[in-house]
Amino acid sequence: MKLLIELFFLHLRLVYFMMKLRPMKQNKVVMLSRQSDTPSLDFIMLKDELLKQHPDAEVVVLNRMLKKSLKSMIGFYLHMYVQLFHLSNARIVIIDTYCIPVSMFHHRQGMKVVQIWHALGAIKKFGLQTTGSAGGRNASISQAMRMHQNYDAVVSASDAMIPYFAQAFHTDTDKFITIGLPRIDYLTESKQQIRQRILTAYPELKSEKPIVLYAPTFRRNKGVHIEQFLQDFDFERYTLIFKHHPLFQMEITDPRILTIPEVSSLDLLTIADVVISDYSALTLEAVAIDRPVFLYVYDYEEYCEDVGLNVSLYQELPGCVFQSARELFDAMKQPYPTETMLTFKQKYLAYTDGKVTERLASFCWK
Repeated sequence: MKLLIELFFLHLRLVYFMMKLRPMKQNKVVMLSRQSDTPSLDFIMLKDELLKQHPDAEVVVLNRMLKKSLKSMIGFYLHMYVQLFHLSNARIVIIDTYCIPVSMFHHRQGMKVVQIWHALGAIKKFGLQTTGSAGGRNASISQAMRMHQNYDAVVSASDAMIPYFAQAFHTDTDKFITIGLPRIDYLTESKQQIRQRILTAYPELKSEKPIVLYAPTFRRNKGVHIEQFLQDFDFERYTLIFKHHPLFQMEITDPRILTIPEVSSLDLLTIADVVISDYSALTLEAVAIDRPVFLYVYDYEEYCEDVGLNVSLYQELPGCVFQSARELFDAMKQPYPTETMLTFKQKYLAYTDGKVTERLASFCWK
């Protein structure tokens, strides 16, 4: 397998070598992602701040998803020529996922690669932590694809998360910088405007009933166990917004359940009175704006075995973690353990002062 992969990339190495004969542009920044076909909020905010700090900069943003279809694979292969063209003379490269050209090829001296990863934290194991496990990728393919190599710096939202990211990327801890992601500024500085925008667009949400946002994480090759959740949920007492992962193909027909597909989970946090998730980093985004969080971990033992957790949820969020939906809803009727949430927030979010994006852009320019 490794030999086949090396042979496949050989011609791209030759092409990239020729491209690197051009002089480096000291003011050029390239931002690469395969998380989606459009720039993420973090990329948009960071690009704006990079240009604010250096108006003469050239910032190139390239987004292209790699899907499991022949058409997508061919398109991504052609897109790599574009990526390599811009990488070849860039001084700063910013990525938010595993990027094939960044990890697979040898880059010119002086180019700085900054990994800002698309999740705010590493509550569940990911990347090279899970290779070879039931919920992870094939170990031999990961090695052949040189996953998560060539990083000069990795951004974390807290010191507490650094050991887990270091394991996931097989990267030395001295390459980490504790800053966080621009989305923290978006939430903390714009939550009232976001909330008002949503309530204006969806006046049915202006009710006396508290809004519960349920946003479970993605489970590879498995659906979401929601039957018991809905059976026990008190629709007379609460309004429910169910935000499932976009990779799940689920049809919601119950008129009591709101999905609001036009609004992101991040934005919906601003109108939620209670947030229910599980192993998702959305938990960190919710506590960034002090939203009460409960975790519904009905498959806790199975998930720990198949994927694994970095954060001991029962220890870090006592009184907020439940395997039973009924017990969770009973806990929602009691006073929320605010001190528990604040302790969790202080440990896993170093900055919520509205200056994360400014710090991150300044670090990139160093």
